[in-house]
Amino acid sequence: MPGRLALTAPMAEVAAWCGVAPGPDTAPRWNITPSQEVTALTSDGVRRLRTMRWGFPGPKGPLINARSERLAEAPTFRAAARERRCLIPVTAWYEWTNSEGRKLPWRVRARSGLLALAGVWQGAEDPAFAVVTRAANKMLAPYHHRMPVIVAPEDFALWLGEAGHGAARLMRPLPADGLMIERVSEAVNAARFEGPVVALDEG
Repeated sequence: MPGRLALTAPMAEVAAWCGVAPGPDTAPRWNITPSQEVTALTSDGVRRLRTMRWGFPGPKGPLINARSERLAEAPTFRAAARERRCLIPVTAWYEWTNSEGRKLPWRVRARSGLLALAGVWQGAEDPAFAVVTRAANKMLAPYHHRMPVIVAPEDFALWLGEAGHGAARLMRPLPADGLMIERVSEAVNAARFEGPVVALDEG
């Protein structure tokens, strides 16, 4: 279940992958935390990359994730699931395991290129999004029992509502061979750490 994200690819690459015109470039972001602003892809017939805050407002803090199994019925998310779906382009997300009192961070990324996390959003003036999650696949289950729903580029139109109904079928796990996971420096444990995030050689 993502609690931190990374988007380190040039914005021109992100825009081309999303099928939109490039905008201003931004600095690489290695350690995106909840409540921060994030680049998201939306469509109202025309695709746009826009900035949204990570997390729906909630009574005990931002609601950063939405369970796919309850998405259509949950009062907080059901309207957004029908009308306001988005994609969050990332280069990685992070998970943590515990070892003798230490929090060990792991970076999950595609074997090549970018990943698009399924999301829902709300708010015209101050838009906010939540990442849609599902049960983890076998590779990720040892690190967390949940994982984000990942949408393949050929399915972007369906998730964004450009290709009619049937987006629910996309809430399936990405095959494990499409992802890789690696230990990274514990510096990323600090929310204020801005990177770069270094992979560790465990061999």
